[in-house]
Amino acid sequence: MKTIAGAIVLAATLGSDISGIPTEEVRAKVRREIAMWAKVVKAAGIKID
Repeated sequence: MKTIAGAIVLAATLGSDISGIPTEEVRAKVRREIAMWAKVVKAAGIKID
């Protein structure tokens, strides 16, 4: 994630309320979500067209 704005959009998309949460906590949450979903995508064999 290159910007905090991108992290906010991702967190909002994932249904998280990140208002009032320190930036580092948001980054950590986004990293955990990316890692979790990357495993799902890999296991399912999903490819980008």
